[in-house]
Amino acid sequence: MKLPLTMAVLLLLVVAAGFTPVTQKQSCSCKAPDESCQASVTCSKHGCTAICGSKDGCYSACGKDRILTHFSLKLVKKDSNEIAAALSKQTGKQIEFVPWEQNGRFTIDIKGDDLWSAMDYLHERGVLTVNGVNWEKFQQIRGAALKGGKLSVNFNNMSVSDALAHLSFITGNAYRVVSGDGEKILILPSQEVTLSELLSRISGQTGVQIE
Repeated sequence: MKLPLTMAVLLLLVVAAGFTPVTQKQSCSCKAPDESCQASVTCSKHGCTAICGSKDGCYSACGKDRILTHFSLKLVKKDSNEIAAALSKQTGKQIEFVPWEQNGRFTIDIKGDDLWSAMDYLHERGVLTVNGVNWEKFQQIRGAALKGGKLSVNFNNMSVSDALAHLSFITGNAYRVVSGDGEKILILPSQEVTLSELLSRISGQTGVQIE
């Protein structure tokens, strides 16, 4: 029996309304070259990354879930709660700071990409965490990356621009695409590579020029 055209269209709309597309998730994991730590994450969109360095420095995140590092913020003689609240607002992450000196007052002056200096300053004066992760772990990864140490890195289904944003945060260097398409998708697991080798592999796979 043939359905009238109007009824057929309505039936298709009902079926379409009840259909929920399944989003494929991406997973990333890594293990430090000295096996001191490992990290993993599963993301529903924008890809993921896991970066592991020696001496217990492991990091993982979803593609767009990155700390904002380029901003200006000046705080003069503020207590730890005021410092943590202002940094959380600017970075988009939950920053907690418990100073060694309970009633201490602190001054930070962030201009452009000076976040690392301010965070190191606070870390020297108390316990500093970013989304529950001790700042020392980020220092360990950065130290390994900048001193030519080996890293185990996994980028899965992430844009080059997002990958460089994560590397910029980890290293404190402002990496950017100067030629090519920064939205090209990167799938790059790399075991025990230096930072320069990693950047070269990203350029080789996607055809972008990085500086």
